[in-house]
Amino acid sequence: MSTVTDLQLINKIKEKNDSDAVVELVNRHTGIYMNTIRAYSVYPDFTNRVNVSDLKDDKTINIYQWALSYDPNRGMKFGSYVGNMTKFMCQNIIYHGKESKEIDENTVPTNDTEVEEQVSRDMAIEEINTEVMSCGDEKFKAIFKLRHGEHPMSWREIGKVLNMTYEGARKIYNKHIGSIKEHATT
Repeated sequence: MSTVTDLQLINKIKEKNDSDAVVELVNRHTGIYMNTIRAYSVYPDFTNRVNVSDLKDDKTINIYQWALSYDPNRGMKFGSYVGNMTKFMCQNIIYHGKESKEIDENTVPTNDTEVEEQVSRDMAIEEINTEVMSCGDEKFKAIFKLRHGEHPMSWREIGKVLNMTYEGARKIYNKHIGSIKEHATT
């Protein structure tokens, strides 16, 4: 697939929801996405407001969503678009004060992201959506759609829309998303 252009991959995603095209596009643009997040990770205002691991885990979904919204007529290459969108996402976290990061005492921080990145590459968008829709928790489905839909929302916005706290929305999300990732990778 390396002779296929980004624009051809994006068109396959838009027209056929081609999961192989999503994987290839994510593989090509993971570097700019991760480097931008790493650059912002040195700022306490950033790390105090977001769980950086969540942003890394959301890489596939974010790049997929950006592929759907990409307009080649604007004169920007997709790689630059991913870099800009990642930068804007990080700046939004800093300047608009999203929620504090969740601390899970049961997990030990690790720098070994290779396993997580491989799992993300292997999860096709169709499989994720199927798993989410098969979940019996209607609140989780609503949260997932708001968080990863056409116009992704912050946890605070999701809490307001669903008339609950953002911590509650995030807990419901985290309760189910782990098992979905686990099931999707087996």
